[in-house]
Amino acid sequence: MKYLLVIILLLSLVSCSSTKQSESVNTTTLANPFVDCVSLIEAERLAGFSISIPNNISERITNYRVLNTTDKMIELLCGDEIVIRKANITGDISGLYYDFKDNLEININSNKVQLRGNDGIYYSAIWTNNGFSYSLSIKSGESKENFESLIVHINYLCKNIGNLYTNL
Repeated sequence: MKYLLVIILLLSLVSCSSTKQSESVNTTTLANPFVDCVSLIEAERLAGFSISIPNNISERITNYRVLNTTDKMIELLCGDEIVIRKANITGDISGLYYDFKDNLEININSNKVQLRGNDGIYYSAIWTNNGFSYSLSIKSGESKENFESLIVHINYLCKNIGNLYTNL
């Protein structure tokens, strides 16, 4: 009887301590739609359009990326501080969906530009020009005047250099 009780206790301990079989988990990950490029020229070729930026910014670019979907977008990263985007779609392409206190619409060379920020410091600008959408995001923020100056330069360069890759 003692042996029977010991065997029952051992069996119950073994069944309680049995390892749980691993469950098969079905997970799906999304593919990264961005393609890293080694140069601005490569990014422009892949997107099928060009982007022109002021020299003081172009010297600081650390990454060139292209959103490689039906709707193309060039993204230029200056460290983790500045992001410049240009796309062949309309709308907000900034990727910033915060509730900013200040939403200011200004006109720069007949383009309506929306500046977004807080307490007079702006972090994002979005606008369209010649059928393309643009965004300029600056993590630390800038004054309205500095954003205007950068946008004027970007628009001027795009207008005067033109679209180098429209026939690719």
